Amino acid sequence: MTVIIIAESAFVSLGRYLSVLTEECGFTVGNIQMCWIQSEHVDKYNLPNELNNTRVTLVQAVRAAAVEKGMDFVKRSPGTCTAESKEEAALWKDLVLEASRKPLAVFDEPNSSVVILKPHLILNQRAGTAIQQLIDLELEPTGLTQLSVSSSMADKFLEPYRGVLPSVPGTVKSLEGTAWVLQLVSLEDSKDVVNQVREACGPYDTVIAKKLFPKTIRAKFGVDQCKNAVHCCDLPGEGPVYTKFFFKK
Repeated sequence: MTVIIIAESAFVSLGRYLSVLTEECGFTVGNIQMCWIQSEHVDKYNLPNELNNTRVTLVQAVRAAAVEKGMDFVKRSPGTCTAESKEEAALWKDLVLEASRKPLAVFDEPNSSVVILKPHLILNQRAGTAIQQLIDLELEPTGLTQLSVSSSMADKFLEPYRGVLPSVPGTVKSLEGTAWVLQLVSLEDSKDVVNQVREACGPYDTVIAKKLFPKTIRAKFGVDQCKNAVHCCDLPGEGPVYTKFFFKK
């Protein structure tokens, strides 16, 4: 196990870096959290000084010879750093756990969207590619957290969709397990973030998505109507509601 830190300056390539880690380097992501590094974190966890007072994404990455492979990854990935020993990796793992207790996000931002990357997408190592497709919309990732979604949590979240979604029980099942939750905002007020993200995700039904919108995330990575890769905000104003549900602890 090792911990790789992706600096804020590299967020434009966040999804691409995650894809390289999982699809090319053979890592499994054990945990992923975006957090704000403060001076006490730099001192407590022996972090590079240049990370002070910036956002980072912490990736707890697992594979054989993880520390060595992490160092290989960093050499070709500008804006990243990694633990250089097993002891440092164990120390930084504590930072990941600390970050998971209070996930970073922008609360009460009306022009925001939240995307839940479903467990099957993560298991298939394609979550990074999906994230990059969303970031390429020139949207700003302002929150990213990994959650263990229980049946009761998924059921509570989907309660407002009963009578709207074609298969709520199946959708509940598709959310159970390890999911990543991504918040996106725009630095330009003229952008409709919810609409942009919804269009990039594609139709809820993957059959329709594959036939009519083959470049969308659900068309590329969806399996069926329930395991359709992602769940995202559909209506204006849902961003703050989703953010409060998934990020506020």
